[in-house]
Amino acid sequence: MRKFFCFLVTFAVSSFSSCTSGKDVLALVNDKPLERNELREWAEARRISPELLRTDAEAKKSMLRQLAIEKIILDKASSEGFNHNRDYQTIRDTVYRNFLASYYNSRHFKKIKFSEKCADISIIRIFYKGAAGGDDYRAKLSIINDIILPALSRGENFGNLATKYSMDSAKSRGGDLGFVPLKMLEDEIQSAINTLAEGAYTLKPVEVGNSLCIVRLKRKVELTESNIEKYIADKITRGRIYAYVKRQAVELSENSLKANPSAVSRISSARFANDSEFLFSAGNITCTTGDVKKILNLFYMLKNVETRKSFPKEEIRTTAERVYREALIASEAERLGYHNDAEFKKYWEYLERATLSGLYRGNYLINNVSVSKEELDAVYKSARQKEMNGKSGIQNSGLTRDAVYSRLYRSKFKKMKDDWEKSLLGEYRFRLTGKD
Repeated sequence: MRKFFCFLVTFAVSSFSSCTSGKDVLALVNDKPLERNELREWAEARRISPELLRTDAEAKKSMLRQLAIEKIILDKASSEGFNHNRDYQTIRDTVYRNFLASYYNSRHFKKIKFSEKCADISIIRIFYKGAAGGDDYRAKLSIINDIILPALSRGENFGNLATKYSMDSAKSRGGDLGFVPLKMLEDEIQSAINTLAEGAYTLKPVEVGNSLCIVRLKRKVELTESNIEKYIADKITRGRIYAYVKRQAVELSENSLKANPSAVSRISSARFANDSEFLFSAGNITCTTGDVKKILNLFYMLKNVETRKSFPKEEIRTTAERVYREALIASEAERLGYHNDAEFKKYWEYLERATLSGLYRGNYLINNVSVSKEELDAVYKSARQKEMNGKSGIQNSGLTRDAVYSRLYRSKFKKMKDDWEKSLLGEYRFRLTGKD
């Protein structure tokens, strides 16, 4: 389900600066103004670069058109009562919990107190093929024992040897991994580091998976939120450690929420065979297999403008787990008042609008785009004939009736979408003012 949520991630907030006025009217819809500020916020909510609005006139026109279409569809949806539609309420609530959970995680864990044992290390890692003890294993072991270790004992530079012999991504940095939380390292490397003094390296290869490693310890420190900048100047390395610490904090928080007696999950033992099968309850949410299938179908409609009746069990399971996790986090976020943040409310308004207009659009197009059997037969027969009339005369196994149907449906869908949106813009008298 991750692919369906890719557009629901936490929205970045940045400041837009311009010498122009935010009240400038850039377009009109039924003689009602679309102002610069509204376009900026609409674009910001979609994480579109403000630079694009300033420098690309055609892109700005296209976005104004998209914003106008969204507002027009919202007007139609509201006037028809579509905002009270049960399917819309289902998808709206799911999107809300997803966005609130993302917002909570990005804000609640922004400044974390932590204390992590970290090691500043370098590594020479050589991979071997086949089983340990095999021919390639012995050949790679010989490189370490007969070349690398003797060179190190003669005082040759560890980084130079890593650049020459190492086979992992750190090779380009002379084997330097920088500071790494010990808990992020493989168990074998952790054990090796614990026996090393600062500046020392392992005197025999450390076997990790299908690799043989020589590890050098520069130093070990206890990193905290207070001293991390003292020890680590590189922003990328600091960012990597912050991300790790945040993941740990989020995971700990989620486990604590799942341990609450009011949270009940049967997902791990579910069979997903019966739509009425109970999956979980969290906060004021109770979810069955049928509920998850409905959510999946609605997201297929939003994303791909198609409907589906059946889903693989694993897709149902991963979706149920995500919805359960987000229900728990969203409930905690509301308890702590994050849903009342002005910033959250501002961007949720745009996301709510996008959800309503997107589902209304998808519903309209699905109900009005169709491919008849006669159309499919004619196009499929024509495609087969052209293929057989080609030089090779070889049939393309990928040219199936389903593939032809999909291609024909997409073509008709695009034409109807374009024609419908053009008609809406005309009906609602959309026009640009020419203001830069």
